[in-house]
Amino acid sequence: MASEPTYYVQILDPGEEPERWHTIARVVGRPLADEVVRLARGTYMRTTVVSHYEARALSRSALRREGKLAHAEWELGMGAHRAYGRALVEKAEHDLRHAAASRPAPRSAAVTRLLEEAGAEYELLPHAHTETAAAEARALGLPTDEVGKTLVLTTPQGYVRAVVPASDRLDLRKVRGLVNAAKHDVRLASEADLARDYGEFELGAVPPFGGAEGDRVLVDRRLAARESVVVEAGTHEESLRVRAADLIRLTNAEVGDICQERERREAWPESGS
Repeated sequence: MASEPTYYVQILDPGEEPERWHTIARVVGRPLADEVVRLARGTYMRTTVVSHYEARALSRSALRREGKLAHAEWELGMGAHRAYGRALVEKAEHDLRHAAASRPAPRSAAVTRLLEEAGAEYELLPHAHTETAAAEARALGLPTDEVGKTLVLTTPQGYVRAVVPASDRLDLRKVRGLVNAAKHDVRLASEADLARDYGEFELGAVPPFGGAEGDRVLVDRRLAARESVVVEAGTHEESLRVRAADLIRLTNAEVGDICQERERREAWPESGS
């Protein structure tokens, strides 16, 4: 694994004549370097970050121009500036740790915790922000029939989560038959429904498991027949690969044919994934 690059934080001390840049800290990682700069600017407005490679070139130039003392400043700072730099680094490290501890857990954390507690293997797959399951498949470089989209439906008995391949469309007529509901009693949950009852997930990224208990889950037979499937993780930037058998076991899902026949598809919105 490649190590994080080294950066040097420099200040320009206006009290010196002539003005000179002083290296006050050598740190690993750009976030820490930027935090040291932010703190240093409370005292020295002219503060900058120099990469390791830039520092090597400038240090060699200083060695040729001004001798060993100037060259050494790149590595250690000097005098009061060195102590000042050390204090800033310690505060910056503390502030970054505190910020990390205060940061809310990612929305996928509750879903992955559920999988771990159930003893289910999974792979968390980060990807670029996507709004549809087809775009999610493209972002991951996967065929659309390997990616499942979860559609949340309202029925007289409560919510139903229907999981179908990204390559297919849900057939409401088939769903109505499975849940024994009349024609107008099954519909897609509205955004208001999702925001109110699935607030732990990003809008349109409800996974097949997690969140409110008791939802009935329907999984299309095409996905159930696969070894593994990729589904939502609760966000638009992460997906989960799980075994199809675990998906069905964890959700107590009913497996059936719930996709439109490809030769008679009706327009159906790409909602929920």
